[in-house]
Amino acid sequence: IPGLETGIVKRRHIKYQPNLYLSGGAWNSGYFDNYKKELIEIYSPSQDEELAIQKHFGKLLKTKNLVAIHIRTYSPGHPYFIGLQYFKNAMDLFPDNFTFVIFSCRPSWVKKHLKGYKKNMIFIEGNDHIRDFFLINKCKHHIKIGRASCRERV
Repeated sequence: IPGLETGIVKRRHIKYQPNLYLSGGAWNSGYFDNYKKELIEIYSPSQDEELAIQKHFGKLLKTKNLVAIHIRTYSPGHPYFIGLQYFKNAMDLFPDNFTFVIFSCRPSWVKKHLKGYKKNMIFIEGNDHIRDFFLINKCKHHIKIGRASCRERV
């Protein structure tokens, strides 16, 4: 939030209420410091979901140097699609021993255009968006665009 570091903008305490819905920018994680424990609990997978993730992706998740990439393409010509070159440039910043775990709203299109770009790429498809969310968060590194790119799916 512009001005926060200079003290012009002050943090406001947001009192918890059941079914609270927040909308708008929240770029400063400091707003959530008081609720960190509760937020981690809310956004952590259930025991059943964790078991399912380990069953299907346990071997992958033991791989060191995982990089999650979430590519939202929207539709051709959509102004929010940043283009594949952005993701390729970001991938080029990582050493060759990193594994890229790629998620997308259009997995077949992304696979067609990225296949073979790096030797260690795994395309994740067929999960619901909640499982994708948990898998993305289990990766140590992330390549994403600056704006919230999964707003429509969550």
